Amino acid sequence: MRNTSTYWKIISGVLSALLLLVVSYLVYGPKIGDHSVDVSLLPHLNVTLNGLSGLALLAGYFFIQRKQERAHQISMLSAFTLSSAFLISYVLYHYFQSVPKSYLGQFPWLYYPILIMHILLAAAIAPLILITLYRGWIDNRQKHKNIAKWTFPLWLAVSISGVIIYFMLYR
Repeated sequence: MRNTSTYWKIISGVLSALLLLVVSYLVYGPKIGDHSVDVSLLPHLNVTLNGLSGLALLAGYFFIQRKQERAHQISMLSAFTLSSAFLISYVLYHYFQSVPKSYLGQFPWLYYPILIMHILLAAAIAPLILITLYRGWIDNRQKHKNIAKWTFPLWLAVSISGVIIYFMLYR
């Protein structure tokens, strides 16, 4: 089991690094997508997926505190699915969008620290999520619990800060 766990950590790290590179390229690199595609609804879909993911995380926490393991598993897999759907939608948006949306609000002193925290946590959370899910999947409860105490609050912070960023940009 130790070798499988080591391989999963490596795979999680490589996938997370590739994901970070792809997202960074799509957001900040030269635009190669067809910019005639209307993606204006995707930010609204993204915030919905992000918010639902956060609610699923909270539900999973609620259920595990009450020892309702099956409901916890369903909630956490739902959070992962919603976050994955968000990521796909986010990548599509930035593939077709010519430039990232600029913040034009009255609170740049608040917006930019939240954005920086969100970006850094989003980059760091992917391998934690994968390792946490893996340890839960193979029923390694102690190691799952040890990493979940870090993964849960960071993942929730990414979800909440993503919703806050949306409202600061689009409201």
